[in-house]
Amino acid sequence: MSQKENILSNKISLMSFILMLFTSVFGFNNASRGFYNMGYAAIPWYILAAIGYGIPFAIMVAEMASAFKNEKGGFYSWLEPVISKKLAFIGMFMWYSGYVIWMISVSSSGLWISFTTFLFGSDKTSQFNIPFLQLQYNQILNIIAILWMLAITAISARGLRSISAFARIGGYAVWTLNIVLILGGFILFIIQKGTIQFTLQGENTNLFLHSPNPNYQTLITMMSFLVYALFAFGGMETASGLVDKIQNPEKRFPKGLLTSAIVIAVGYSAAIFSIGVFTDWYDLHANPLVNLGNVTYFILQNLGITIGNTLGLSGEGATQLGIFFARFTGLGLFLSLMGAFFTLIYAPLKQLIEGTPATIWPQFMLKQKNGIPVNALWVQASFVILLLLVNSIGGKNAEEFIKFLTEASNVALTLPYVFISIAYWFFIKNTAIHKPFRIIKSDRVALSASLLVTAILLFANFFAIFQPTLSAIFNPIGFENELKDAMQTSLTYIAGPLIFTVIALILFHNGEKRNRQTH
Repeated sequence: MSQKENILSNKISLMSFILMLFTSVFGFNNASRGFYNMGYAAIPWYILAAIGYGIPFAIMVAEMASAFKNEKGGFYSWLEPVISKKLAFIGMFMWYSGYVIWMISVSSSGLWISFTTFLFGSDKTSQFNIPFLQLQYNQILNIIAILWMLAITAISARGLRSISAFARIGGYAVWTLNIVLILGGFILFIIQKGTIQFTLQGENTNLFLHSPNPNYQTLITMMSFLVYALFAFGGMETASGLVDKIQNPEKRFPKGLLTSAIVIAVGYSAAIFSIGVFTDWYDLHANPLVNLGNVTYFILQNLGITIGNTLGLSGEGATQLGIFFARFTGLGLFLSLMGAFFTLIYAPLKQLIEGTPATIWPQFMLKQKNGIPVNALWVQASFVILLLLVNSIGGKNAEEFIKFLTEASNVALTLPYVFISIAYWFFIKNTAIHKPFRIIKSDRVALSASLLVTAILLFANFFAIFQPTLSAIFNPIGFENELKDAMQTSLTYIAGPLIFTVIALILFHNGEKRNRQTH
């Protein structure tokens, strides 16, 4: 193989890039959970989140990544010329840590709920057992998660082609689920001559402005859903570290990023509308078996049953078609989570190790094999496995610790987005930086976009931190106990960024000390 062919073989095509981005950003569950929480009233919030944050943020990332296309550090490369190296590293490490916690959560629960639904038609994880071993089902899930981390790390260490191949599978799975849901809903909409199953009870009949859920009637609770909608677009920045791996990055990277952002925004709205065509919100909430964790499977099962009834199948036939749809959804979500896992096990780590100053890391962490920081990949896997082991054998205290880490990472994962939106304005004003690609031509409009996204992100993070406390204050029932728990949750959200900042500072100062010793 020639050198040129070898280089191209390690590049990502535009379609592979879009699918990788789609699997790491688009949450198929977000549409069904949005409907479960708000009904059609969720749609305006998703549109508002897309206009005010999702698409402008994608434009910022596209412009900055195109300008720094030869850099491997993702958004660290954009922050470092604008703010100090120390602050840039803190932002990068805080963001990376959130994805490590995500791996723990998904590998020990979400993946296997989807997989067992595919095999059996419903979630069977609580029935897991190993003969002759006195293990609880959550301990078994942690053991399976450890084996999963070992397998996925070994495959990823083989190179970018393996990663993109699995990410592509996940992307196609998400696309397929959306096509089935949206197309099925719209076909039923036509067959039903424009009628839908979702209706509102009471005086308020505007489906898109009023939620049937009594828990989303106040300004505070509605604002909490806006935060949820905003975070549904999180993850665009994960692709920034792959810009040097894309063929013809000046044109293809921004094109892929914007395409994904728009498709994701349209996809959420179309999916929620389709759900209401064949699902009555009140029937969904009347079922005691339905919750936020499994609502997606029930919705797709309902789609299958409705199609069966429309086709004139018997009651048993329609039920079996519904179970088939639930299994199909389990398979699709499992493959999409797998694809997201392959993207997120590599892309954030690549930015952290290859983009930040090399002196921060021990030399063995920088070793490359097949274009992958292979030792760093295994160190990452070891850390995740260690926490899974702690969770498995540590009892209730360990479970509380993992829950604390998960809650602590919520704000830590999104707070660095504020760094990016602020840095964008300084990026625009810095005439020394060559900008091969600009969507926002006017500096004034660019400043407005930077201020808008920054304000929205600050509000979202502030509200995510204090919403539990505010809700408890305005809820007179069980005030003292609820307020205590809510304040503890708020403090946990604050503790996350502080803890990750301290770890980042230790790593940074050790790197500076190592650098002084070598010079």
